[in-house]
Amino acid sequence: MASPFKSAQGAALYLASYDAMMQFWPTPYEEFDIPGSYGSTHIVANGPKDAPTLILLHGGRASLTMWSANVADLSRDYRVYAVDVMGQPSKSIPNASFQKRDDLIPWFWMLSTWIGPRWWGNPTGDGLPSISRSMYRRGSTRSCCSHRLPLFYR
Repeated sequence: MASPFKSAQGAALYLASYDAMMQFWPTPYEEFDIPGSYGSTHIVANGPKDAPTLILLHGGRASLTMWSANVADLSRDYRVYAVDVMGQPSKSIPNASFQKRDDLIPWFWMLSTWIGPRWWGNPTGDGLPSISRSMYRRGSTRSCCSHRLPLFYR
């Protein structure tokens, strides 16, 4: 799974739309990529750098841009890291090592090692919440939330 896109033209159209959606991000942010054994993970961070960490994972077939309606409130009290989940159409680019859904578990561990999570949030009903909960049970995070948050688009 070298790319979640079927064509270079489709990737270009998607990424242009992604950049247009980031214009609705309501707070100042930093954008960066973390290289890892499964590819390059794209992250948008905002909020006080000395605040507790909150990692936001988007729903299936979405990207971190889905958090634009919620991030202003969340980033008042937390250092928010909105993550483009590996293997979904986004700015996170998997390499040949990322082959299947089960690869999300070690990818999460790599991510949590880099960021040092305290809180996880995920709004979807797919397998990502169970992975987040497994990290909580293993003691790598204080809490996790798997809840459908209301999303409002401008």
